[in-house]
Amino acid sequence: MTPFNDRRSKLPGELHSVAHEVAIIMQAPIELIDTVILAAASTAVQASCMVERKPGLSSPVSLFLLTICDPGERKSAVQSLVFKAISELQRERIREGEVKKQQHSKEHMKWKEKSRRLRSEINIALKKGKDIDEIEMRQAAHMDEEPILEAIPKIVFEDATPEALLSGLSGTDKSVALIYDELSSFVNGHMSRKTAILNSIWSGKDTSVDRNTSPSFEIQNPRLTCLLQAQPAVFDKFLKAANEEIRGNGFLSRVLLAYPISTQGERFNYYPNTDIRHLCLEWFYERCRTLLGRKEQCVLRFSRESQSRWIQIADYYEANIQEGRPFSKIRDFASKAAENVARVAAVIHGFSVDDCEEISVQNLEAAFEIMDWHRQQYQSLVLTSDLDPETEFNNDLEFLVEWMRDVAASKGWVGMYRSYVQQYGPNRLRGDGKIKKLLDAMEDLRWLNIEYHERKKFFRL
Repeated sequence: MTPFNDRRSKLPGELHSVAHEVAIIMQAPIELIDTVILAAASTAVQASCMVERKPGLSSPVSLFLLTICDPGERKSAVQSLVFKAISELQRERIREGEVKKQQHSKEHMKWKEKSRRLRSEINIALKKGKDIDEIEMRQAAHMDEEPILEAIPKIVFEDATPEALLSGLSGTDKSVALIYDELSSFVNGHMSRKTAILNSIWSGKDTSVDRNTSPSFEIQNPRLTCLLQAQPAVFDKFLKAANEEIRGNGFLSRVLLAYPISTQGERFNYYPNTDIRHLCLEWFYERCRTLLGRKEQCVLRFSRESQSRWIQIADYYEANIQEGRPFSKIRDFASKAAENVARVAAVIHGFSVDDCEEISVQNLEAAFEIMDWHRQQYQSLVLTSDLDPETEFNNDLEFLVEWMRDVAASKGWVGMYRSYVQQYGPNRLRGDGKIKKLLDAMEDLRWLNIEYHERKKFFRL
């Protein structure tokens, strides 16, 4: 049996090594790991970097990502491991904030005591009929010296309300990550009704927030990475309930969806005696700390070669949204894909490279490969909600065959048993005996060669 971690990360360079190390530690789906790494890298890079897709056309590098996994896939554990340095930095800032709060409390008490003395001076002078101009001047100067408690910038908002997020972005928290480790909190809360504002923040636009019961305010130059993690049933519910809105307003087209192949049933101890030193993760953590502490700003641009290649990629998506072409049914996603390719390339480059502001063609190609995988995910997950039952069944059939081929290729198998497909098949096809019906149809249509090994059906791929 081939170890699950022979499935390769699509991230390039050092990030590829980080993903492989996390896969050894967590034995979680590699696509889940890649997605969470991109979320953490986006969080670290977005505050100090913009990306210029072509001269005069710049945007934030921030990414919106959503993973879909069954319970037990270790998505929360992967998130905790990858975001460890960011979480530690946030805790350090909170501790510093507590110290500053105590210091501010003492200083403010002294300030209030001096305010009381000045008011007393004024009252005594008035009773004696003396001039109070000089005292009032001192009082005015004193009022300007009131100690201000500076808010400690947050890095991560978890399961936050829209009010908390927007208020934070309007203050000191100009660059943050919004994380929901259970999509149900997003779906059932008010945030799911604020996707239009999230779209605006994704674009980096200044955003006005109007309120009925408190003063309105403006969010200027915001940066927001969004990581949502869902169970299949919750994602399906979200898609069916809000499909028209989240596709209509463009929110879903900005999101990179990931529905990884499960590793459950394969997480054996292949490295029981290995001393894993986490060298790649330590590098990753140090880069997170460095980038989150960086003050200087930069604009990442394509090299001459990668600029030409990005234009080809943009034209590729544009040409394929025409009627009858492969992306005509996902025009919303394809219209944002070229920009998302640039953002992913910038995140990879900005996180990995310090001394060069030119994005290499290698990082751009890696970003394009990542985006093409997410495009396939979008097509398989989103389009099914718009189809008639017969078309949906045929698409599911094709999806299952592709899944079987992908799994077999990743494991070096020539085929797989029917029982394996029924036990470990794609999560979104489980329930209501759907996988059994699809396998029956596959056999009836003779899509694959069927062999019998010890009375068990074996599909040769």
